[in-house]
Amino acid sequence: MLLKYPEKCYFDKMKTGIFYWFSYTVPIEERFRLIASAGFDNVILWWGDQFADIEGAKERLPDIARRAGLFVENIHTDFAHCNSIWKDNQEGESVFERYMENAGACEMQNIPAMVVHLTSGNEPPPANELGIDRLKRITAKAEKGGVIIALENLRKNEYLETVFAGINSPNLKLCYDSGHENCFTKKNDVLDRFGEKLFCVHLHDNDGTDDQHGIPGIGTIDWPALIGKLKQCSFKGSVTLEAYNDFPPEFKSYTAEKFLSEAYRAARKIADQLDGRAGQ
Repeated sequence: MLLKYPEKCYFDKMKTGIFYWFSYTVPIEERFRLIASAGFDNVILWWGDQFADIEGAKERLPDIARRAGLFVENIHTDFAHCNSIWKDNQEGESVFERYMENAGACEMQNIPAMVVHLTSGNEPPPANELGIDRLKRITAKAEKGGVIIALENLRKNEYLETVFAGINSPNLKLCYDSGHENCFTKKNDVLDRFGEKLFCVHLHDNDGTDDQHGIPGIGTIDWPALIGKLKQCSFKGSVTLEAYNDFPPEFKSYTAEKFLSEAYRAARKIADQLDGRAGQ
């Protein structure tokens, strides 16, 4: 099946985006307004129910974001108990059903993609046929709805190898997370191994010791080298950040507006280098 929304994911001029939770407790309408005012084009939404008492039902978020002038690039699926996708128990069935519902929600909400975690922690269950079968069914549902499933690189990238080898689908792609690679798998070059599957990115920085979600340029990631790799992958999607104000500690004193301004400046710099506009 042809992808349903390719025109919404690739642009003549590289766009920028950010995960809608950026560490500040702000009413949801104001949160999206601040993101758009900072200059961002796109937003990623968390698709879980943990914040319903603050934000209301997650299903209302896409319309609020769009009214602020933002394109909803993808949803980040709730990864609670995601290791159970590989387990033959009720929890495993619950995770499977949640991912199936997420694929349906993307189709209904006209959202192009969902980002999925295959594992959590350092000791996930072994990959097995049960998990692959569940993921095949999720992918088949996504294909029917024209939705992309983007698998995120984590601590154990051999699971990406297994799933990409076991499921042949144009709708099964990679979400590259720069911070995860820098602190979890420095010697495991994700883009060299899976760059042909690249669909979207979570860009953030850290000092190599932990997943600190800093603004690009304040940690130890070699950004010129990473930008070169993204160019080699012919990446034309959105330069989207998953950045918080926890690192470095002095960012805690920033207002939401100042933090978003710094984040946008970093994202725009990367986008301009990727599309050849740097210095123009």
